[in-house]
Amino acid sequence: MTGRGPGGLGSLPLAVQAAAILAVDPLGLQGAQIRVRPGPHLNEWLRRFRAMLPPGTPFRRLPARMDPGRLVGEVDVVETLRSGARQVRPGLLSEHDGGLLVVPMSERMEPEQATVLAQVLDTGEVAPRTHGVKPAPSRIALLLLDESRGDEAGPPELLAERMGLILTLEPVPREAPEPAWPSAEDVAAARDLLPAVEVGQGTLRELVALSGQLGILTLRAPRAALRAARASAALHGRTVVADDDLAAAAALVLLPRAVSLPPAPTDPDDVDAPQPPPPSPDEGEDESAVPGDRPMADRVLEAAQARLPEDFQVDAPVVGAPRSGRKGALIRQLRDGRRVGARPGDPRREGRIDLTATLQTAAPWQRRRREARPDSPARVLVNPGDLHVQIRARRSATATVFVVDASGSQALNRLAEVKGAVELLLADSYVRREEVALVTFRGRSAEIILPPTRSLVRARRALAGLPGGGGTPLALGLMEGLGLARRLQAAEATPRLVLLTDGRPNVDREGEGGRARARDDALAAARLIRESGTPFLVLDTSMRGERFSGELAGAGGGRHIHLPRADARRVRAAIGALEG
Repeated sequence: MTGRGPGGLGSLPLAVQAAAILAVDPLGLQGAQIRVRPGPHLNEWLRRFRAMLPPGTPFRRLPARMDPGRLVGEVDVVETLRSGARQVRPGLLSEHDGGLLVVPMSERMEPEQATVLAQVLDTGEVAPRTHGVKPAPSRIALLLLDESRGDEAGPPELLAERMGLILTLEPVPREAPEPAWPSAEDVAAARDLLPAVEVGQGTLRELVALSGQLGILTLRAPRAALRAARASAALHGRTVVADDDLAAAAALVLLPRAVSLPPAPTDPDDVDAPQPPPPSPDEGEDESAVPGDRPMADRVLEAAQARLPEDFQVDAPVVGAPRSGRKGALIRQLRDGRRVGARPGDPRREGRIDLTATLQTAAPWQRRRREARPDSPARVLVNPGDLHVQIRARRSATATVFVVDASGSQALNRLAEVKGAVELLLADSYVRREEVALVTFRGRSAEIILPPTRSLVRARRALAGLPGGGGTPLALGLMEGLGLARRLQAAEATPRLVLLTDGRPNVDREGEGGRARARDDALAAARLIRESGTPFLVLDTSMRGERFSGELAGAGGGRHIHLPRADARRVRAAIGALEG
């Protein structure tokens, strides 16, 4: 087993350790929150992780906006009408009992869906949305893919706090050696050994105390750390948890949740410093403790921090970020827009009453309620639990993200014409009350010149100083544009990407020269655009037209138009092809 070889599991990258530990005890740890940007490194990690699971383990992606009825189970209306008896269709959660669900863009999950998943994680069963149907077993684990940035809100807190592990997954440099992942046989052996792994009472108390010193106020964290430490010990072939296992658990469970670090230990050379009293012999310390050793918390923290990236900082909680404005937006949607459904709720606080859904819920109980309340003058007896509120939705705003090639080749040809065309289009978009953003790429980088805005004055000011010259890092420009589009989606806007380029990239995603690699990286970025479902338009501004521009549009699932003279009328007409 890899974990038993020289260096042990601790010598492997933290991402590999996390995958192996989670594969040993996925249902016990309940899953992981993975902070990651989409890309090949994520797909490779998921592939490797899945290979370590027991054969036949259910494993699938959870659609971002799945109907709650399909999630938990509901009445199959068609089959019920056909057979004359109630037929219940099982939900996805019961169909994948004992498996793992991958949740892409978990930071955009709706509260209702998060509540259902949290309840299933706590109870291990799911109740269909039908009266009289018994709950079905549903033991699941989640992989919350968190694509938020900086201060953006992450996954719903009630789910994030239930995830055993928290991992930041970074792209692996091309020149980095391939780590030796544990095999499925190694993990299976550790899974069999896991029930025999023991933890001393003194170690358990130290783990809880360490969690408190880090400012973690929930007992879920030390419990998850204990499970992670036991899984690490099993991977090493041990039946007793060691400091190395606790360090792995601290790096993957406790430190990412920490609010602050404990105070630095007192300098032993400082004779004036007050010395702590010696421990009492009946305090339940492990017999293996050696007098004069440093406290376990110090040893574990030091080893855990050595496993984390150099830029990791323990200064704020990773999970539970404020979700500013999110709730207000949802309440406004419940009161405005058109009706798209109903859900149980209190009309006094949560939106307009849905009379039809309320009466449908109350109707089956009228005979029993009449027997219980024969003197009631009401023609229809409605209880508070019958009340439903309307789910209302509005058409989201449209946002056009221009990704403009400002490289040397483009500057030598028609950069001035591109500036004029974009400015005129911004004026047109301003009249139409659409948001517009501008990303440029040149040299070895890409940057957002104009954040999403409706201000024509601000746009003109940004365009006035648009620089040109240098190499053509097309892949970086596409990735920056896609990232901005994803943030617009999180803000409930509908983005579309419009690329203006001459189609001759010569700088790859790492900022290195080379046309072949630059083209491969650009095509890979375009495929990510296709996977995101973002409308994509490539405007080829070269004089004779570049074949690669068409290949790029095809990889991105978009359209390609050759515009050697990019004026506002032609660009606006081309963008109109993307509109429904």
